[in-house]
Amino acid sequence: MDLSRPTPDEIRRVLCDAEIWERETDDASPQAFPGLPDSVSCIGGYTGEAIIGLAMTHHTPDGLKFHFAVLRPYRWLARAFLARVLEVVGPVYCDIPDCYRAVINFAKHAGFVETGKSGAYVKNGISYPRTRLCRS
Repeated sequence: MDLSRPTPDEIRRVLCDAEIWERETDDASPQAFPGLPDSVSCIGGYTGEAIIGLAMTHHTPDGLKFHFAVLRPYRWLARAFLARVLEVVGPVYCDIPDCYRAVINFAKHAGFVETGKSGAYVKNGISYPRTRLCRS
């Protein structure tokens, strides 16, 4: 598995995937992908020429926030991709909506530790707390 800076088209391909878009957006999100702000750093995971997913970070007052998305055909490579990315990004945190228990468990298996709750995530009119997880 290789890591590299993805092109804007590769970023769009991953984030606009219907399943990823549905999971990553909430009721307040725009209906179409607006592009990423310059403050977001992206690392693409590749097998051969194909991008399999993205790891994204951006600085917040709480530290370096981490986002991770892997295309469904490559989910079997997600653990290896995450391990490679975590070798290079350093300490990070993420906020995962409680409705995505499998994602929270995936993060915990990768060494993230639950540290509390953060703001609400509203999807289809239902409000869910977010679990904050950190990895140093």
